[in-house]
Amino acid sequence: MEGIWILKDVILNKDVTHVDEQTALKIDIVNMLFSTNTRSTIIAVIVSLTLAYIVYDQVKPAILIGWLVIFLFVYAIRFFLILSFYRRANDVVMSPQHWLTLFRLSTLACGMSWGFAGFYLLSDTSGTLYQAFVTLVIVGVTGGAMVMYAIDSMTSRLFSGSLYLLSLPGYITQPTEISIAMAILLAVYIIYVSLASASLAKKLRENILLHQASLRQKAEIEKLAQHQQIHIDHTPMGVIEWSLDLTVVSWNNSAERIFGYTESEALGHDASFILPTELYSDVKNKLLGLINNGSSISCQNENITKLSERIFCEWTFTALRNTENQVIGLASLVQNKTEFKKNQDEIRYLAYYDTLTDLPNRRLLSERINRALLTSHRSKTYCAVFFIDLDNFKNINDLYGHSVGDMLLKIVSERLRTVLRDEDTIARFGGDEFVILIENLSTKPSKSRSRAEYIANKIILAISDNYTIGNVQYRSSCSIGICTFVGNSLSVNEIFKHADNAMFQAKSDGRNCSRFFDEKLQPSIEYKASLESDLRNAIFGQDLVPYFQPQVDSTHTITGAEILLRWKHPKHGMIPPVEFIPIAEESDMINVIGKEILNAACQQLYKWQEIPDKQHLFLSVNISA
Repeated sequence: MEGIWILKDVILNKDVTHVDEQTALKIDIVNMLFSTNTRSTIIAVIVSLTLAYIVYDQVKPAILIGWLVIFLFVYAIRFFLILSFYRRANDVVMSPQHWLTLFRLSTLACGMSWGFAGFYLLSDTSGTLYQAFVTLVIVGVTGGAMVMYAIDSMTSRLFSGSLYLLSLPGYITQPTEISIAMAILLAVYIIYVSLASASLAKKLRENILLHQASLRQKAEIEKLAQHQQIHIDHTPMGVIEWSLDLTVVSWNNSAERIFGYTESEALGHDASFILPTELYSDVKNKLLGLINNGSSISCQNENITKLSERIFCEWTFTALRNTENQVIGLASLVQNKTEFKKNQDEIRYLAYYDTLTDLPNRRLLSERINRALLTSHRSKTYCAVFFIDLDNFKNINDLYGHSVGDMLLKIVSERLRTVLRDEDTIARFGGDEFVILIENLSTKPSKSRSRAEYIANKIILAISDNYTIGNVQYRSSCSIGICTFVGNSLSVNEIFKHADNAMFQAKSDGRNCSRFFDEKLQPSIEYKASLESDLRNAIFGQDLVPYFQPQVDSTHTITGAEILLRWKHPKHGMIPPVEFIPIAEESDMINVIGKEILNAACQQLYKWQEIPDKQHLFLSVNISA
């Protein structure tokens, strides 16, 4: 059911896009009926006064005045109804059905007032000429009313029916052939006009429905366009439209946020105003090619903002086509990827570089060695990997702190850069270990070995120079292991292992020197490496056993003992200190072993203190420096 009240703009402004079809039809009918009856009311009054003037000497004054009073009263009500309809434009108004009902009732009253004219004026007029004139007026009024009320068949029938039925007695009271003929012809005329009016009403209603459908479609299109514009204005992506000559024709709010230019500042500019000079030509050629082939492309490049800042953007360009499938421009979506790229670069840096020295790390060096293996395989040229370990680096950390040790590592990395080529790779593996990749040494093994040895000597000289770190004066040295390779005979891990073993041999040979990997020394190196690994397990597994060697005085009386450490290896048996102590010193395990043997000595002395005849005994402990 319709609501009793509807908003004023539905009826007066013809906003029918948000109501159902039947309600919208009634709204249009009401608008048309009221809009056409302001002038028709005035014309009806003029016609009635003219009619009264013509027949006033043929009709009794009382009858004429009575009819005029009734007529003017009815049309006054009609006029005030129309005024009421428009005066309610500033307030809510009744539903269209109520207005239509009121209009039909007023139209019925108007038809009856004209019917009274036929009844009173025809029955009181004796002249045929005057009867014909009255009939002519009735015919004219009926025809005009049929046209004005054609939009609503009920209104037309109420007017014409009431007019004819009340006029008919006026013709019958004059039983002349002319009167009867005029009554019959008037009936035929009204029927004909009513049928024509009904046909016209149908067409008018169809036109109204078509018009409403058009309004609804237009409203939907406008609504869709508004929604699209809202999306364009509020999307985080810049939306820019370009003409065929690559000038800006559309620029949304996000584009303004990205580049800093307002829409008025950007319109009409070509792409050069947001592109670096060195990129403009290349980008322009890509876009012109896109216009020619009518496809779409995506790209990433640097752009320039209004403040001359360089930002990194991701673009998607799509050709725009008209209904004839002709390219008429370009649409582009752009995102500011500066922070994303910065984060990606930072992630890549953390993945591939050492944060302390800014040198490549093991991962990046491995990739470059893999690439060098392929290059070496094609060119048959030798490459070399240098495994560098700073001698006694732990001492500087223990004596001066890790901050001084970190500064030493930075200085070492700078010195390595000065003695090597730009194309050489210097990497830090962590701690005090540096690894260097040298490519294209030579196609000959002997020459390659000679050049590698020359480079190693340069590195040793550079690192062994004095260091001044704040108030600390320090002199360092290094041990270098070298592995040369050609082609893809070795894997990356094998190269690292060979260079590491060679470095281990350099340390065993007195440090501050370089050694090439030698297959003959491999068993000995592997044995020492195995002992180093086993020694770590032995410390925590309590496989290091203390022995006590008695000490006597000149009377051969036991005065104490010297504590000696032995390693009971599960595979190699008893290993003397002369074998494992140097390994412990080189691998920085000697301090842990020293603490363990001191702890054992203290426990033994504590036990002796509880035995009266052994309280005088002492223990000697040898601690490696």
